[in-house]
Amino acid sequence: ALKKEPLQINGDGNQIRTFCYIDDFIQALFLMLKSESPAEVINIGSRQQIRILDLAELINKMLDNQSKGYNFVERYQFEPMIRTPDLSKIIKLSGWKPATGLKKGLKSTANWLKTQLKTL
Repeated sequence: ALKKEPLQINGDGNQIRTFCYIDDFIQALFLMLKSESPAEVINIGSRQQIRILDLAELINKMLDNQSKGYNFVERYQFEPMIRTPDLSKIIKLSGWKPATGLKKGLKSTANWLKTQLKTL
């Protein structure tokens, strides 16, 4: 999208995913490192679901990518159609919940990327 080219999408784009902003992820890691809970597997992420095609459209709008269409490639064989983390354990152990919504996180990331490209 930064290069104003069509985005590549694996499968038909109807897969549902969630995305966690890096600052929220780091905060969750620090909370768990400070926790006195026994070591166990936890999920860190977001509950805000989005269809991949909708995400691609949002990214294109934010980066003013006027390219037409998408480059669809074959979906990975065992890729689930819906992938959403269960946050109940981390909420119970630490009270953590993601603070940054998808649009805000994408906007911050897009601005950071634009700044980085200017310095190259």
